[in-house]
Amino acid sequence: RSARDPVLIAKCRPHLRTAGGVFAALLLAAIVSAGSTSSTASPVNTIGFFSLAGLYSCLVGHCAFAGSDTCVRARLRSRALRHLGKYSYGIYVFHYPLVEAISYLREWMAARSLFQVPDAVAASVAVMVGLPLSYAAARLSWRILEKPCLAAKKHFSC
Repeated sequence: RSARDPVLIAKCRPHLRTAGGVFAALLLAAIVSAGSTSSTASPVNTIGFFSLAGLYSCLVGHCAFAGSDTCVRARLRSRALRHLGKYSYGIYVFHYPLVEAISYLREWMAARSLFQVPDAVAASVAVMVGLPLSYAAARLSWRILEKPCLAAKKHFSC
């Protein structure tokens, strides 16, 4: 059956909304309860990421089964998202080492009594500093590595 089959669309659409609501509720519960547990056993690390993946799956399903005039589909075609999509793999690759380096720097400074902040504040700062650095590294990687490789692929054929 095709994803454009009206019968299939009619059957799937209500289930996508229900599943999206369940995943959104699970994600909200994980975020609310995150402050009461240790960082390694945080519900965000387990239930939260699972729920986020499920929520985005429902969003993709909604876009697949919706008409071309929907608000969600228009938002997903926005210029800003297309721009981020160009660098998304680089952001994915660089974000973890950069955030970890920032966290390591904080721990190093704390061990020498140079800088003391609560863990929650340190984690927030690591993300707020790490994400822009990741974006900058991804853009640099795109310019230096990916763009020239994409331009060179026309010289190779299988």
